[in-house]
Amino acid sequence: EDYLVVVMDRAAWHTGSQLTLPRNMRLEWLPAKLESLDRRIEELAQGEKYREKVKKLVCLLGVKTRTALASIVEVGDFCRFEKGSTYAAYLGLTPGESSSGDTVRRGGLSKAGNAHLRTLYIEAAQGICKGRIGHKSKELKARQAGSSQEVIAYADQANERLRRKYCRLTH
Repeated sequence: EDYLVVVMDRAAWHTGSQLTLPRNMRLEWLPAKLESLDRRIEELAQGEKYREKVKKLVCLLGVKTRTALASIVEVGDFCRFEKGSTYAAYLGLTPGESSSGDTVRRGGLSKAGNAHLRTLYIEAAQGICKGRIGHKSKELKARQAGSSQEVIAYADQANERLRRKYCRLTH
């Protein structure tokens, strides 16, 4: 079924799973709009309410301002999760299971949780796949600058542990 949709204040036709823009419509405004939204996200992240938490989270590999701020805003209080597995279940990152009696069948991700954060974390995890164990990029060092030594040490331990796990799984 065809219907009209509005994308960033512009009209477009949606047909099935395809979005068709009118021929006379140019997308020159899109990069500027995205840049303005990115600037706004940076401003919010630097605000008093989020600054310290964002600063800690960006010390992790693959986590940049957008992922850190989304995590803080959508989760709220991380202390409500007793352990990492509880948080993973909240995100839908735990394996699905279909068991009966003695038969145990494990499937892929349950995808039962917060889809937006799950997507951001899966994208962030791709940063773990790049680089050597113990190596820090200039970009990561810059993001860690100004954080306490305790936070940096904790993040470095986590980054190294994740890279080691990735290497064991792939080699």
